[in-house]
Amino acid sequence: RAFYQSRKAFKDEVISFSRQIQYLLSVADIASFVTARILSVFRAEHAHLFLRDESGNFTLRESAPSEKRLALTSFPPGTDLITLMREERLPIMIECFDRLWIKNNFDGISRELIAISRASVAVPLMEQDELFGFLLVGRKSSGKPYSRLDSEIFELLGERSAVHGLDQQRVLHR
Repeated sequence: RAFYQSRKAFKDEVISFSRQIQYLLSVADIASFVTARILSVFRAEHAHLFLRDESGNFTLRESAPSEKRLALTSFPPGTDLITLMREERLPIMIECFDRLWIKNNFDGISRELIAISRASVAVPLMEQDELFGFLLVGRKSSGKPYSRLDSEIFELLGERSAVHGLDQQRVLHR
């Protein structure tokens, strides 16, 4: 019974998110909606949304709550964290990595961003093979780790955000 209840809640959340995001018209509104929704759905301590800019770098567009805004606001595309998100195409559960693994497998810029943001999860925003942004999400306020179901919700919310947000970015750059 618990499995079916959590699956229904999962389905309801994805449907609600999809319905609401489709009516947003600007990238700023989408960024604000996505970060606020991540906080409420996962009861995360914070969320940071980075979007690719004209130069190819990933620029911080939104932080929730706003007082948790990062000092590091631009992130180059060739880093190990970006490469991992682009290759895996799925949420990266950073909280499952130990510090030694991160030290040995991520470049200094990726390690710095993870440390500064206190990220537990990195969610790629992809459409087809194009990474146009990512979310860095802090740990749950409860202190509990994210579950497999949480990872599935992150994946779907990231896909929905990417599809709608990418359309908005294309319109803006025409």
